Amino acid sequence: AGDGQELLDRIEHAARLVQSNAMRFDEAAVTAESLLNDHPPLAEAARLSRDLRDVCRLAGGADFDLQAASAKVQSFIANACGHDNINVLNEALAKAETSVEQEITRLYA
Repeated sequence: AGDGQELLDRIEHAARLVQSNAMRFDEAAVTAESLLNDHPPLAEAARLSRDLRDVCRLAGGADFDLQAASAKVQSFIANACGHDNINVLNEALAKAETSVEQEITRLYA
């Protein structure tokens, strides 16, 4: 798992698809939050990705490598992201990535 930025980029892509599908000329601008709230897999993936990115940056700056970090640091970061350990965090990230890709595929359909 990286710092979550790649997943955030995919979520942003999905949010743009949602927005383009939801656009109506008589509506005010749609907020990103409202878009994601209507798509729970995207909202959850965004929350996890942002948490991971922010905690990694706090722990070691913009170039922080989570996989190269010590077991204690990995555990701290996993806990800060709401998971028991790095393996559970990695599983949650993999699930989030799959959910985002499935949502993107669904939105293109």
